[in-house]
Amino acid sequence: MTVLYATQVLSNSVASSIEAIAGHEKMKMFQTSELIKFIRLMNRFFDCMNGKETSGEEATSERQEEENRAQDEENEKTVHDKAPYTKLDDPRFDFLHNDFLSYFSEWKNDIDSRPGLFSDNEKNRMIISHQSLGALETTVHGVAGAIRFMIAAGAPSVNARVFNQDPLEQRAQGDNRNPSLKTFQDVRLNLHAQGLVASSSQKGNTEVQKRKGIIEIDSSNLPVRKSLRK
Repeated sequence: MTVLYATQVLSNSVASSIEAIAGHEKMKMFQTSELIKFIRLMNRFFDCMNGKETSGEEATSERQEEENRAQDEENEKTVHDKAPYTKLDDPRFDFLHNDFLSYFSEWKNDIDSRPGLFSDNEKNRMIISHQSLGALETTVHGVAGAIRFMIAAGAPSVNARVFNQDPLEQRAQGDNRNPSLKTFQDVRLNLHAQGLVASSSQKGNTEVQKRKGIIEIDSSNLPVRKSLRK
């Protein structure tokens, strides 16, 4: 699943929709409470890791704080989670370490202590992949540690968004947030030239153009052209 689709599926709106239909007669056979909890944890994790692109002055101004209080509770929490980090004891650090990561640790412990004989392969299918677990732990510890280091060094605010830019976005514009027309055209031409010589992958999480028919590859000898004798 691409990050774009993950943020759309693992969102508060999806969790609220599932919660709204959980009491329906046809949904009573499904246990949705834990699914809703998982989706909301992931949604808040995305918010904490992808802050709004605002300046430090806007994030710390009294006017912004008053606007945040005027919103409803859910929207206020979302705005706060996306705001730049300004304090070493920001409550979002506590959420990331003690609520978010602990949720997956408890999940894994429940599987390991589950009664019954299950193979390692069966246990692995009861939780998200170990690669994803490792990536989440690395992201939380790395980003949180970097933010705390920068604040302790004197930075007035740190936006978590700067640690999570798409690799393609960095390749296209890097740290330049205001590229000129010439810069954009040069990068676009470069990417276009590389695309002409690159072969399309038939696997992965990107949509590619389907080929007509089936390409069969074998090791048989190529036909030899008959020589013309005079």
